[in-house]
Amino acid sequence: MASISCSSFEHRFYQPQNRDYSPPAGVEERYVTASDGTRLQTWLVPAPSLRQGLVERAPLVLFCHGSSTQIDELTPILRPLMERADVSLLMVSYRGYGRSDSVSGVTRRATLKDVQAAYASTAEIPGVDPDRIAVMGYSLGAVPALALAAQIPEIAAVAVGGVYVSASADGLSNRQVLLFHGEADTSVPPYHALELGADLLRAGAQLELQLIPQASHYTVLNPGSPLEDHLVAFLIRTLHP
Repeated sequence: MASISCSSFEHRFYQPQNRDYSPPAGVEERYVTASDGTRLQTWLVPAPSLRQGLVERAPLVLFCHGSSTQIDELTPILRPLMERADVSLLMVSYRGYGRSDSVSGVTRRATLKDVQAAYASTAEIPGVDPDRIAVMGYSLGAVPALALAAQIPEIAAVAVGGVYVSASADGLSNRQVLLFHGEADTSVPPYHALELGADLLRAGAQLELQLIPQASHYTVLNPGSPLEDHLVAFLIRTLHP
């Protein structure tokens, strides 16, 4: 098993838990290897147009989960949205989560390695259009999502939410970015979104900011949230030009 040291500061935020769960029907489980040898679990949900044989290639969204969530919990929430937008969905379990290699602690740098490995694996997935890949992250998952997009200019769009202003906005000039946040978020107050949005604009990003009324840190992604329509429209606009 891989191992990684963890600072006491970051240890307070990440809450890894290995769990053994199987993918539901229509979800393909794939394993990828990070640059340091860590084995990672990913789940792939192909776009409806791919499943039906209507297209040879389709857009894909790579999703980066938060500190205490697992991809099995997120699949029923994200899958209907991605199907509405007709994009494939790839989710990665960071080291220490799900069926990925167990570790003693998780750091920001480690999650970026894991997301980099998941992105690299898209070159081996049949039916992925490399020119139409977006990255999405929520809460602490927004940090590696933004960092990955800054490193890889080929990423077409970025959607992040519930993130502290300390997340980096550099390297996203002229990139399409959806920044969303619950107005009733008491865990990460909404001013973080306003300040990060200002940083993104200064960095040259093409920003869409959505503050979701009455949504908390834990409900903004819930089915029926007003975020759904904004997110679907953003993905259609940026990945189906």
